[in-house]
Amino acid sequence: AKPALARYQGLSVGQPIKDSIAAKKAALDEVIRTQQAIIDLKVADFVPQAQATLGDSFAQFYQAILAIPAPDSLDDLAREQFALALEEQADPLKSKAIEWHQANITLARAPEAPLWDRWIRQSYASLALLSPGRYQRPWHGLPASVTDPVLVRAATQSSLP
Repeated sequence: AKPALARYQGLSVGQPIKDSIAAKKAALDEVIRTQQAIIDLKVADFVPQAQATLGDSFAQFYQAILAIPAPDSLDDLAREQFALALEEQADPLKSKAIEWHQANITLARAPEAPLWDRWIRQSYASLALLSPGRYQRPWHGLPASVTDPVLVRAATQSSLP
């Protein structure tokens, strides 16, 4: 899984846009395949990391597309249209990033066996960046329904950014 992730993270998106996006998409597909295999094992120690990795991978692709500079030959209006077109193309990636991070934070709320680790904290932090209006709130600890002393201790010993 690590080589696929490293390859993906090392790819940039730029000119020619079509080719670089295709290469990044192919590398993302490999990351999805490897991380999904880890999730399918259903080992609690690995699922949060795999889900956070997928969320962050989609978010990275989203940010990379938004960062593509407009061609110098465009006037101001065309630059604005270019930026809007990029945002429209990248929006599904942002949605997938949010979905993976939301899936991760549901692990902390699972009534049968709630999980709390650095990957779930990272998902909360990533959601705050991806959707600040919804997720960037003051942190008040675990939900009241979580009473496991180990989780409560872990949550009180760490803080979200």
